[in-house]
Amino acid sequence: MGRHKQPYVLLKPNKRTRHYWYYRLPDDPARSPKSTGKKYKYEAEEYVRNLLKEKESPADEIPILNEYAKNFYIIGECSFLNYRIASGKPYQKVWAKSRRGQLENHILKKFGDYRLDKINAIEVFNWLFSLKNISSKYKNEITSTLKIIIEFAIDEGIVDDKPQFKFKRFSGKVTKPRETLSIEEILTLFPQEEKELLSIWQNRYDLAVFFYIMAITGMRTGEVRALRWMDVAWDEKGLIVSNGIDGDNTLSNTKNNKHKENDVPDRATPLTNRALQMLPKLKEIAEYMEPTDYIFPGKGIRRFIARKSLCKKFKKIIKASPLNIENRNITPYSLRHSFNSNMRSYLSEYVIAEIMGHSIGRMPRHYNNPTVDIIKERLVAFEPHRQILNKVLG
Repeated sequence: MGRHKQPYVLLKPNKRTRHYWYYRLPDDPARSPKSTGKKYKYEAEEYVRNLLKEKESPADEIPILNEYAKNFYIIGECSFLNYRIASGKPYQKVWAKSRRGQLENHILKKFGDYRLDKINAIEVFNWLFSLKNISSKYKNEITSTLKIIIEFAIDEGIVDDKPQFKFKRFSGKVTKPRETLSIEEILTLFPQEEKELLSIWQNRYDLAVFFYIMAITGMRTGEVRALRWMDVAWDEKGLIVSNGIDGDNTLSNTKNNKHKENDVPDRATPLTNRALQMLPKLKEIAEYMEPTDYIFPGKGIRRFIARKSLCKKFKKIIKASPLNIENRNITPYSLRHSFNSNMRSYLSEYVIAEIMGHSIGRMPRHYNNPTVDIIKERLVAFEPHRQILNKVLG
């Protein structure tokens, strides 16, 4: 093959006029050499090959973001989500819905008409920087949502990986961590005298029971919201935890059982004697008391209490309580953290983790698909630990 039939011609550097390798393309009418900016031949060859590859890929073959991302993060329609599942990397529905919301409400409005190869990190950063009343944390989430799309397009070979896709993160104020309550503060918040208890909880006996269960079990808010009367194992003196409530207010499995069928028992959680006395009193005044009814219902027989409503009421009650919480970040989830922290002096780490549903405390693997009877057996085995809970938090 003749010299000028080659895809390109490389010209060596020289000490006088060329400090880098230059290249010339045969179809260049001017036939003027251009610098590769590379000192070594192998770097120059790679540079020119990439340049030719770009020329071979017409711009109209690269889709705009609106077209490429029309089904992105939509469950059942998104290739990326299907790929994650096939790769053994499952996701939560609430995560996908959140990402889709960020894509529709922010990213597509700004970059929807951009070709994928024309999106660059600096412009994305400057755009997010200009947005007001949005936290740095949320801006980073939006950046991550776009980054996932671009990285998948790179993996599919639609665009090449380039420095322009090195997205930057925002640094900002670190969210104030949730603080815990001491055992003394927990006992102050839930006094033995019922009149005092109702005074603190503003005559909401249901809320007092709800948050007391969180305080003595370390259960997640969504798990307590999902409790039904049939989940109380009265004879075994505990709870059978099977479900939770997702961030999008849908009933699902617990965090540990996300990929199993609904209502599959996850774990056993012992209750103090006091909780076992409070629950029947609550049932006496409950509007719904069938086995399948929620212990803490919201509006309507088939609804559970709303998370937003719980948080607002908890904040109001805790602020008016005898506790000194000025400048302290106390939330409903603080009760879970408090249980984890306070009980370390009384129970082993493994027992605490099993009660709370931490992954390190999952029941042995022969309990992979535990039945209700197996869970009840576990509650019986918890009896010595339950007595400790009685002494400390009862």
